[in-house]
Amino acid sequence: MQALYDVIYSGRGSMPGFGQDCAPRGKCTFGPRLADDDIRALAEFGLNSDVRAAPRLGPPPPGMWEWLLWGHTPKPRPKQLGDVVERLLAAGAGDGESAFTLPEKELKRLCSAARDALLKEPTLLDISTAGNVVVVGDLHGQFGDLQRIFQRLGRPGSDDKVWIFLGDYIDRGPMGLEIVATLLALKLRHPNSIYLLRGNHECSEITVLFGFCGECQRRSTLAVWEAVMQVFDALPLAALLNNKVFLCHGGISPYLHRPQDVNAIRRPLDVNPNGEGLLADLLWADPSGHISGWCANPRGVSFVFGLDVAQQWLRQQGLRAIVRAHMVQQNGFEVLGNNEVMTVFSATDYRDSGNTGAVLLIAPTLEFEFVCFPPTARPDGAVAPQAAAGAAAGQPAEQEQFSSPQPAAPLPDNAGVSLPVGPLAASPFAADADVPLRAAAPVAGVEASPAAQTMQQEAEEEREVISNQDLANLARKGSAGLEQLEQLTGGSRVPAVALLARKSAGACTAAAGSGSSPPAD
Repeated sequence: MQALYDVIYSGRGSMPGFGQDCAPRGKCTFGPRLADDDIRALAEFGLNSDVRAAPRLGPPPPGMWEWLLWGHTPKPRPKQLGDVVERLLAAGAGDGESAFTLPEKELKRLCSAARDALLKEPTLLDISTAGNVVVVGDLHGQFGDLQRIFQRLGRPGSDDKVWIFLGDYIDRGPMGLEIVATLLALKLRHPNSIYLLRGNHECSEITVLFGFCGECQRRSTLAVWEAVMQVFDALPLAALLNNKVFLCHGGISPYLHRPQDVNAIRRPLDVNPNGEGLLADLLWADPSGHISGWCANPRGVSFVFGLDVAQQWLRQQGLRAIVRAHMVQQNGFEVLGNNEVMTVFSATDYRDSGNTGAVLLIAPTLEFEFVCFPPTARPDGAVAPQAAAGAAAGQPAEQEQFSSPQPAAPLPDNAGVSLPVGPLAASPFAADADVPLRAAAPVAGVEASPAAQTMQQEAEEEREVISNQDLANLARKGSAGLEQLEQLTGGSRVPAVALLARKSAGACTAAAGSGSSPPAD
């Protein structure tokens, strides 16, 4: 081994079996000249690839043999991971216009190690703990909200709490890269204290359309975006906490006969936003206290399920509650039934809706409590509507609120229109429920909150994006498709979905036909 090391990095000596002296050829090498990537890798180890300037080397640095023999980039060390977290959190929240703090090679190394670690976990995480659990919902690139959560409750690894993140780390907000890098570094540093699930936005097509791909291109490189997508393809899809609480991003499915069915989904896998079945429902499904049975989802994918469906499923599985994210809430959370279906949304003032953010605390005794974070002042100095209302009532905007979940009101009658059940008929669970697929109807006399209006607007955008085949084809083309999307939006930095409001579908078709033909469905 030392002889091989001497030949490659000192340019001296010979290797038995190669049939030639391995003299230096301007650069340290034997046989072919070192490629540029190899030279950059040498620099990562602090080695000089120019033999004329390099003295005879001592013992090889740690991790050298791994890279030399198998081409693996050495995994980040615990101290390096701690330094990454400190650097990112110290940088603070911003507008996402400046270059990303971490160099490309450092973030790619972080992503590679995180992907390997995530693939060693099952698709359904089986989490058992005697301590408290913190559940964090959608963050959507709002790094300041993650910092506030850590400031209030501590960081993963600082005590015996277990943290579960429910996905949607990126898109729409300006600092998705900071959130991804921070959480991946914490996952590698404290693997048994933090668990990361996948949301519907952890999908390559969705990130092209809703902003994260553009953020990577603007603040780092598209190679970083590709590395992060490989991590997203490895994320687990659901978790079972102490065999009593089922957690996922979206919701349950008529195809989910028992939680362990999730393990039948093999990773790594990319997600098709137009997909259907168990995978789509875990990422996209929504609950509602205003309908019964299964309804068509206004997002254009998956279903809406009623409280009655959730209660029956929980009884069948012997579980206590379903905890999920995915839906913006004016107060940061929603509780259906007797704490049986809980939604947690952690991004504050999401899309200027003025909503409060929240995280859920689960005690070992299965007592549930929400910690709420009112929105802060906006960058332009304006105060979010809900924060202004709290200040008018004498409540400081920066003071976190503690709220205990309350049982929801009784399920109202549903006047929805019956729709064909279709493939649901093949599901024993759907047959047992004996409830037809319905179309959700608005609840009369209820004034929609700003968060509800935001959620409705988001559902309309998602439905239009998902149904727009030309736009989907552009998204599937990766960086080439991104360039065409930017041409359609005039180089705007807003998410590419904005082109739906500005350009006709014909323009999308023309752009898609101007380059290489999009892949077939």
